[in-house]
Amino acid sequence: MRGNSWVSKLSLVDLEPAPVPKALSSPHRLTLQLQKSFSLRRSDSYGRVGSSRDDIDVKVAPASVPRALLFVDTFVKTAEERGFAFALPESEYEPGLSIVIKRQKVKFSVFEESNRVMSTRSKGSLRSPSAQAHIEFRPSGRFAFKIREYLSARQEPTFFDRLGRPLEGQLNVILHGLSTAALDLREKAERQAKEREAEEKLADQHRLAEVQLRKLDENLENWTKAEMLHRLIAHIERKLESETPADPSYAYRWLDWARTVVTSLDPTSGSLDDFFLHYRKLGPPKSPGDLE
Repeated sequence: MRGNSWVSKLSLVDLEPAPVPKALSSPHRLTLQLQKSFSLRRSDSYGRVGSSRDDIDVKVAPASVPRALLFVDTFVKTAEERGFAFALPESEYEPGLSIVIKRQKVKFSVFEESNRVMSTRSKGSLRSPSAQAHIEFRPSGRFAFKIREYLSARQEPTFFDRLGRPLEGQLNVILHGLSTAALDLREKAERQAKEREAEEKLADQHRLAEVQLRKLDENLENWTKAEMLHRLIAHIERKLESETPADPSYAYRWLDWARTVVTSLDPTSGSLDDFFLHYRKLGPPKSPGDLE
């Protein structure tokens, strides 16, 4: 078996085997569905027939279909006895059903390995000079069960037929491996959720810091204008002491208007509590650099 760090622990677990019968008896609906899919399909370039997307994902040679059906039937029934379920694929890229363990989906496949062989073809006799060697893939009779999830070690754990212990004799270990994979995936999802939450929180803090700085820029600009306008008013008032305009009443009305503009521009024209109110809503003062 190949896989991540928890794989080695599986061999240490003492599990009673789940016997696979020699013949189908009251086959599960998923087994019957898979059997029908096999009957409707032709062999691929690896010499195997495959299931549909609504089935358990299985690819085996036509001669191995009876064995595959027996294995799948026992696997499905044993899984459901343990409270597991099966779910349809969520996207068109998933080849078959997933197993659901404590609300966690785990993708898997059952397949027959193929051997790579050199073959010779020619239009005439096999001894023809035109004969050319080419590569073919032929079913080997060896079954494998792959958990199609990248777990802790970035590998997809896979169980294989072994000398003296075919895949049927590893069924309980396979189910234990799927349960362990579900736990691993759930913990991984929880870690990723916490990481996303932390990233979103940091992004919010950056956004608030930027809003604070924009508000500060706005206050500085308005305060600077108010100060400049205040100086302009004082300058005009001084000139009025020594110079009489053509329409003095207009000059004084303009000064009154200018003073109201100063008040509206100056962010400190009210109380300090009013000044700090907007900043306080955004939390403690901070700059984006403080969050690096």
